[in-house]
Amino acid sequence: MIDPIIVLYTLFPNRQFKALKLFALEQMNDFCFYIYSTFLAFFSFYNFKNIKFVMFELYSKPIEVEFFRNGMMSQDCGGFVTFEGWVRDYNDGKPVLRLEYEAYAELAILEGQRILNEARDQFPIKNVRVVHRVGLLQLKEVAVWVGVAAVHRDEAFEACRYVIDEIKGRVPIWKKEFFADGTSVWTRCERCAGEHGHVH
Repeated sequence: MIDPIIVLYTLFPNRQFKALKLFALEQMNDFCFYIYSTFLAFFSFYNFKNIKFVMFELYSKPIEVEFFRNGMMSQDCGGFVTFEGWVRDYNDGKPVLRLEYEAYAELAILEGQRILNEARDQFPIKNVRVVHRVGLLQLKEVAVWVGVAAVHRDEAFEACRYVIDEIKGRVPIWKKEFFADGTSVWTRCERCAGEHGHVH
């Protein structure tokens, strides 16, 4: 039995099918979590063989920014642009104590890799990498890190903006905010509240 959600993400990768994929994700239930390892293995061979040295990762521990930056340094690149998303102490006028990120890991990685490949196709860059946190995060921690290396700065800036914007809009990762008044709320999660029991 193949996971139909992953099938949709594979057969319909274009952005115009975003609503269809989100609707399928909303309907997700135990039926979708049967064995799909054979399909994933096939798709990994078919899709990842042309990744071109890009990488999208989900991280459950603090992101070591310097480590990832050093790993992307190259003597043939004259520009390097990064974006760091931090945990801030307020949202919508309410003090925030901490965050929690949850992801549908298999789909997040597939869609994240697809976005990075799109950036390589659209911009003349040399390398791009993304690390996104999952789990509990404290204030000032890095929630997402994007790094882009290119020969010139213009394409590095443009690709970095493209990547973070697409990740925010397409990758199935959700954020829970814990407020100082004792309340909490999931954001970007209206379509999955029934499946995960999130409180809105």
